[in-house]
Amino acid sequence: MAGLPLIGLGGSCGKPCFALPYTLTWTEANTLALEELARDVDCFVEYGVYPHLKLQDGEQEVAAVQDWTTFAMVYLRPGYGRTEELLITLRDHLAPATL
Repeated sequence: MAGLPLIGLGGSCGKPCFALPYTLTWTEANTLALEELARDVDCFVEYGVYPHLKLQDGEQEVAAVQDWTTFAMVYLRPGYGRTEELLITLRDHLAPATL
Protein backbone atom coordinates (compact mmCIF):
# COMPACT_ATOMS: atom_id res chain seq x y z
CA MET A 1 0.00 0.00 0.00
CA ALA A 2 1.31 3.46 -0.91
CA GLY A 3 4.49 1.79 -2.14
CA LEU A 4 5.40 0.60 1.36
CA PRO A 5 6.02 -3.08 2.09
CA LEU A 6 3.55 -5.05 4.17
CA ILE A 7 5.68 -6.69 6.86
CA GLY A 8 3.02 -8.59 8.75
CA LEU A 9 0.09 -8.27 11.08
CA GLY A 10 0.10 -7.04 14.63
CA GLY A 11 -1.53 -4.94 17.26
CA SER A 12 -4.52 -5.92 19.29
CA CYS A 13 -6.74 -6.70 16.29
CA GLY A 14 -4.24 -8.04 13.74
CA LYS A 15 -3.76 -4.75 11.92
CA PRO A 16 -1.65 -4.82 8.75
CA CYS A 17 1.80 -3.39 9.41
CA PHE A 18 3.79 -1.39 6.86
CA ALA A 19 7.49 -0.49 7.03
CA LEU A 20 8.38 3.17 6.71
CA PRO A 21 11.36 3.92 4.41
CA TYR A 22 13.44 5.41 7.24
CA THR A 23 14.25 5.04 10.90
CA LEU A 24 12.30 7.25 13.24
CA THR A 25 13.58 9.20 16.19
CA TRP A 26 10.93 11.23 17.96
CA THR A 27 11.67 14.93 18.01
CA GLU A 28 9.59 17.92 18.95
CA ALA A 29 9.06 18.68 15.25
CA ASN A 30 7.74 15.26 14.20
CA THR A 31 5.73 14.84 17.41
CA LEU A 32 3.99 18.15 16.68
CA ALA A 33 3.52 17.04 13.06
CA LEU A 34 1.84 13.86 14.31
CA GLU A 35 -0.47 15.90 16.56
CA GLU A 36 -1.38 18.19 13.65
CA LEU A 37 -1.94 15.27 11.30
CA ALA A 38 -4.21 13.62 13.89
CA ARG A 39 -6.37 16.74 14.10
CA ASP A 40 -6.58 16.88 10.28
CA VAL A 41 -8.11 13.37 10.18
CA ASP A 42 -10.44 13.91 13.16
CA CYS A 43 -8.23 11.94 15.53
CA PHE A 44 -6.19 12.50 18.65
CA VAL A 45 -2.89 10.94 19.67
CA GLU A 46 -2.81 8.58 22.63
CA TYR A 47 0.72 8.05 23.89
CA GLY A 48 1.94 4.86 25.50
CA VAL A 49 4.67 2.48 24.44
CA TYR A 50 4.15 4.07 21.02
CA PRO A 51 1.67 6.66 19.73
CA HIS A 52 -1.79 5.64 18.53
CA LEU A 53 -4.16 7.70 16.43
CA LYS A 54 -7.72 7.37 17.71
CA LEU A 55 -10.90 8.77 16.25
CA GLN A 56 -12.33 11.74 18.13
CA ASP A 57 -15.75 10.15 17.76
CA GLY A 58 -15.73 6.84 19.64
CA GLU A 59 -11.98 6.62 20.29
CA GLN A 60 -11.45 3.71 17.89
CA GLU A 61 -7.76 3.19 17.12
CA VAL A 62 -7.05 3.65 13.41
CA ALA A 63 -3.24 3.71 13.36
CA ALA A 64 -0.16 3.24 15.48
CA VAL A 65 3.43 4.26 14.77
CA GLN A 66 6.19 2.11 16.20
CA ASP A 67 9.84 3.07 16.14
CA TRP A 68 12.71 0.61 16.43
CA THR A 69 16.42 1.26 16.21
CA THR A 70 16.66 -0.14 12.68
CA PHE A 71 13.28 0.76 11.14
CA ALA A 72 9.85 2.22 11.79
CA MET A 73 6.42 0.88 10.97
CA VAL A 74 2.78 1.87 10.89
CA TYR A 75 -0.14 -0.35 11.87
CA LEU A 76 -3.46 0.50 10.19
CA ARG A 77 -7.01 -0.59 11.02
CA PRO A 78 -8.32 -2.41 7.92
CA GLY A 79 -11.86 -1.01 8.08
CA TYR A 80 -10.81 2.63 8.29
CA GLY A 81 -11.92 4.36 5.08
CA ARG A 82 -8.82 6.55 4.67
CA THR A 83 -6.05 4.00 5.28
CA GLU A 84 -3.92 4.66 2.21
CA GLU A 85 -4.26 8.43 2.56
CA LEU A 86 -3.31 8.18 6.24
CA LEU A 87 -0.32 5.96 5.50
CA ILE A 88 1.00 8.38 2.86
CA THR A 89 0.48 11.35 5.16
CA LEU A 90 2.20 9.64 8.10
CA ARG A 91 5.11 8.62 5.86
CA ASP A 92 5.54 12.16 4.58
CA HIS A 93 4.97 14.06 7.85
CA LEU A 94 7.25 11.90 10.01
CA ALA A 95 10.17 11.70 7.56
CA PRO A 96 13.46 13.00 8.92
CA ALA A 97 14.48 16.38 7.51
CA THR A 98 17.60 14.81 5.98
CA LEU A 99 15.66 12.66 3.48
